[in-house]
Amino acid sequence: MTDLPPAPRFDRATWLALLLVTVAGFFIYVFNFGSPAVPFWDERYYIVDAQKYIHGEYFVDMHPPLGKLLIALGERLFGRNSSTSQFLDVTYYAEKVPEGFSFIGFRLFPVLLAWLTAPLLFLLFLTITRRRLLAVFLSGLYLLDNALIVHLRGAMLEGPLVFFTVVLLLAFVWQVDTAPGERRRCRALAAMMGLA
Repeated sequence: MTDLPPAPRFDRATWLALLLVTVAGFFIYVFNFGSPAVPFWDERYYIVDAQKYIHGEYFVDMHPPLGKLLIALGERLFGRNSSTSQFLDVTYYAEKVPEGFSFIGFRLFPVLLAWLTAPLLFLLFLTITRRRLLAVFLSGLYLLDNALIVHLRGAMLEGPLVFFTVVLLLAFVWQVDTAPGERRRCRALAAMMGLA
């Protein structure tokens, strides 16, 4: 088996490629993410659950809580709604959303994690392929996938899921690439994989 070529240095061209992917990701995923100001797809379910988390209401759901807790945290910290109790009596999903309801806080963390996935994917592809331009093009598959753009701009669970999956893969690839004598780095990457 042949050895892989060394990973590209983080020279000016690599930093510019990373910046290009990051800026493109910002304009694709983050820019004007409060629009449309109506719920779409599964937001009707997750906003109801997030409000119940905000108010400490008991409910049963089949999904793991981290994604919905991040949705609730965004509304708690940065939400623009004067009240977050519109859906506390709703059992399943919100049928009617009040006039003037803001989705900004609910969508914030899923959208930010979807955006940050783009530069992480660039780093993952750069580590695997060892080619800067190919890493940019492969990152473009994520950046320009219409289905991902639609789903990852909402208060849904896919943004955090994709982000933590890419963190896990990146830590794994970096760990495989680590020299046997670098125990501290190996342990740090193992911890990063465990957290992801």
